[in-house]
Amino acid sequence: EIGVRLVGSEMCIRDRSIGAHFIFDFQFSANRTENATGLGIALSVFTTAIAAFFLILDFDMVERGVAEGAPKHMEWYGAFALTVTICWLYFEMIRLLAKLRD
Repeated sequence: EIGVRLVGSEMCIRDRSIGAHFIFDFQFSANRTENATGLGIALSVFTTAIAAFFLILDFDMVERGVAEGAPKHMEWYGAFALTVTICWLYFEMIRLLAKLRD
């Protein structure tokens, strides 16, 4: 039960932070956050740092699940969380590099 709650709450937080990022990008599009301005680069650095932090949390969740002897079906939660976080981090790094290139 604890593992399911932890995975569910982590995915909920991640989904909300991704959603908040898209909301902020659309709300502040007049302020040029999509372009290589100081605000846009700072927002990309911040979002990339959050994605990296979630990667650390995902690895910690997997390690704790192994140490506590989580059920076999929990492997999918850990694998899915790691896959989503790695893709998110990759896209944020590409977005940051594109802004730094401009």
